[in-house]
Amino acid sequence: MIGNEKPHTQNIQEKQNAPLTVKLLSNKLHEKIISLDSVFYISGTVENISLSNSFIQLYFNLTDESASVRCYISKLNVSQIPLIKHHAQIKALVNLKFWKNKTNIILEVTKVCVESDTSSKKESYEANHAKCLQLGFFDPIQKKSIKANNKNICLLTSYSSGTVWKDIKEVLKQNIAQNTILYIVDCSVGSNNAHTELSKAIEWINNTNLNLDVLAVTRGGGSGSSLNTFNTFQVCEAVFKSKIPIVTAIGHQNDTTLVDLVADKTYGTPSICAQNIITDKDQFIEQYKNHKNKLKAAKQQFQSKLDQYKHTLKNLDPKVRLSELKLKQQNYVHQLKQTLIHLREKTAIKIDNYYEKINLSSHKRILNQGYGYICDSDGEVINLDNILKTNKDIPKPIYLKTESNSFIISIEPVVPQDKIFLKNNTIY
Repeated sequence: MIGNEKPHTQNIQEKQNAPLTVKLLSNKLHEKIISLDSVFYISGTVENISLSNSFIQLYFNLTDESASVRCYISKLNVSQIPLIKHHAQIKALVNLKFWKNKTNIILEVTKVCVESDTSSKKESYEANHAKCLQLGFFDPIQKKSIKANNKNICLLTSYSSGTVWKDIKEVLKQNIAQNTILYIVDCSVGSNNAHTELSKAIEWINNTNLNLDVLAVTRGGGSGSSLNTFNTFQVCEAVFKSKIPIVTAIGHQNDTTLVDLVADKTYGTPSICAQNIITDKDQFIEQYKNHKNKLKAAKQQFQSKLDQYKHTLKNLDPKVRLSELKLKQQNYVHQLKQTLIHLREKTAIKIDNYYEKINLSSHKRILNQGYGYICDSDGEVINLDNILKTNKDIPKPIYLKTESNSFIISIEPVVPQDKIFLKNNTIY
């Protein structure tokens, strides 16, 4: 008996350990759900309305503080569609449906009763918006600047749940540069008390000594009610008072919360946020090349100035200066010598010219031609023309001098005066 029971027990365990197929799981869930009371009333806030052209005319989410369920209205109940408005608080008669092909639970709305066109969340949103506006939380002047390349970054998000961190991590793998430090603070961003935890986390990060360049507050997409944490005044005030620049990436690109309006900068999605606040690897390499080129240019400029200073110092060296002065002196001496030689030659030519003129006008030259002149005993030349004109006595003795001889002559007025021809004190 015991031997026969072992194979039976083993078969049971194998069946229990055998994996379920998706179809089998879907069928079992369908059996469980249809066994429940599938028609009931449910109340909540309308979010994420979308129209359709198929048999199902309208999709929307019905939400409360922490949960959301997908609903639809078909053509059979098209009269109920005008009652569905965004943020409206409704009570609806629904039929629980399970779509086996999608393994998805959805509620078919058959009747709608509007409890309030404006939900309490919308009223709270408007009140907080007015308060933030009055206190200047939205003022652009209060915004802190966000650097293009941040080295110390803090990411405030739900690390353990959601896909935000996974999306950001993929961006970081492709773009983040070395020496970039990323801190991750795990914080609830969707529960009932998330606003308290989130505001305290922002305050705590500001009190640390991490020297952060930027703080990124992120959350994935969801219904409007699930983003209500980011519409609370408590979180808005914490963001406004932060000394660290804060950027936000909350929900989808079409979602805008009050925190987005208060933050220094907001991005459509966490992935876009990550791409903008981290140091891009390619950009970092390009900046490195630019800095390297600038450094090279600065080095060349410095080397040029250094060579210029060396040349200046070389010129200021006493030995070099003395050598230059000695060379100048030699040049001056050479120029002076050349000037003196030229002056001497010029003067010699002038002297020769003067000598030639003197020789031409010299009495010796006339005497050499056979002429002579008369003079008294003292050697003074006698001008007979003046003597005769003034009727003075002719001095005696009178000497006749030629080039080589001297004669004593006597002049008597025996010859008529008109026969005496005088020319240049010479008797003819």
